[in-house]
Amino acid sequence: MRRCKICLLPETYPNISFTNGICSYCLGKTHFGVEDDEEIKKLIEKKGQLKKEFEEFIKKTKGENDYDCLLLFSGGKDSTYLLYLLKEKYKLNPLALSVDTGFMNHLAKRNIKKIIKKLKVDHIFFTPGNTFFKKLYRYYLLNPGSETYCDKICGICSEVIHGIGLIEASNRKIPCIILANSPDQTDHYFFEIPKEKISKSWVPKEFNNNYFSKEEISHFWNPKEMDYIPRFFLPFHVINYPGEQAIIEELSKLNLLKKNKLSPVKTNCDLVWLLHYLDLNNKGYTPYIKNLSREIQNGKFHCNKLKKMYYTLGIKLIKSDFLKRWEKKYVLDYLDLKIKDLIKKIG
Repeated sequence: MRRCKICLLPETYPNISFTNGICSYCLGKTHFGVEDDEEIKKLIEKKGQLKKEFEEFIKKTKGENDYDCLLLFSGGKDSTYLLYLLKEKYKLNPLALSVDTGFMNHLAKRNIKKIIKKLKVDHIFFTPGNTFFKKLYRYYLLNPGSETYCDKICGICSEVIHGIGLIEASNRKIPCIILANSPDQTDHYFFEIPKEKISKSWVPKEFNNNYFSKEEISHFWNPKEMDYIPRFFLPFHVINYPGEQAIIEELSKLNLLKKNKLSPVKTNCDLVWLLHYLDLNNKGYTPYIKNLSREIQNGKFHCNKLKKMYYTLGIKLIKSDFLKRWEKKYVLDYLDLKIKDLIKKIG
């Protein structure tokens, strides 16, 4: 398969073309999306103003309720660092919420318990039962449509988790929800999920049938069922984000997370490895190469170094079913699926 000489994007990547072995993304002829989003570009230009807006909001609402904010807490480096900032820098009383989809690994659970105890914050481990996420994943694995598995399933899963956070904050009258997306995670929203989005039901149209029970549907955000609508911030887009390595060093010094548990390729979700495997075999790429390609284009990685780390050690091992084989088997067994049911399902 042909790949870009500079950033490694494959010829199967959407809207790509090549000139002398260099892809249209590197040549600036094609964009990943954010560069063409005029609304996001306008917001980026107002970072200072938006930072002031965020800090004035949390200062104004501080102490109005039992909790000043709700943080969606995965236990990873970014959400841990943001929880630390909310508690120690901004002197807020945050409520941390972690959603266990059934595939959160044991190490992540142990880390979350340790961090919560260390920072002395209240925490909810939300588990909606075995059937809800299992049915959700089975549906989209068997009905992926034209999107990649990673895009479709991670997207719907994130929206469910965000919705669970909104429901919890609404019920408790918490003024805002906070999500620890890093500055480069601006594919959909910048700084804040807009009111127009939160004012609409997030129940997918395909579930306007009897696939989910009424109780299961209640896990999707629906403002018509609520009498209080919190704001939803992504503050790392505007407040100081010192960078991945600096955060790792700081968390290590604070004894919140160990360096060897903070690799960028680690994930607390065991489902991700199956999705990568399916996308690599069905599409020839995984959507996460987009972020790595951006970093090459921005000069953060040397192409040969990345090629060895990502392509040789990553893509080939995942695609061959050698890397994380046990995790993939565990996920398939849990969902009562066979790999033959899923390969080449994407159209």
